[in-house]
Amino acid sequence: MTEARVVRSAARVLLVDDADRVLLIEGFDPAAAELGTWWITPGGGREADEDAERAAVREVWEETGLVLEAAALAGPLWRRTTVFPFDGAIIEQTEDFFAARVAHFDPAGTALTDLEHRSTVRMRWWTLAKIEASDATIYPERLAELLRTALTLV
Repeated sequence: MTEARVVRSAARVLLVDDADRVLLIEGFDPAAAELGTWWITPGGGREADEDAERAAVREVWEETGLVLEAAALAGPLWRRTTVFPFDGAIIEQTEDFFAARVAHFDPAGTALTDLEHRSTVRMRWWTLAKIEASDATIYPERLAELLRTALTLV
């Protein structure tokens, strides 16, 4: 059986708090839970005719509950295209990465989809040092480098 291929654009945000920590979401593939978990920044697919900034603001609110203004976003700082299996499909995703300085808060998914509920473990604030020292799977692989840049801009 051939897996479906989904091509989409996405927006992701490095939310940086007042202690220079970045918020990451631990998730897993519900169709392949045996592969373990990984950590990602808040963000996700753009809706039809939605620009990257609006998608970033919407995704942050849906996934963390934080109301963020587009004017608070720095970037896009980086763009990457990645291909990965998820929930029985192959996703080809072009991602624009933004950063925003925010006051520390306790994140809570406000409007998660059913799939997000099934694939999200928890959220946690990470320092640059913890990211660099971690043996956890963190995406993008260059997150430490991207965070270093973001810390100079936000």
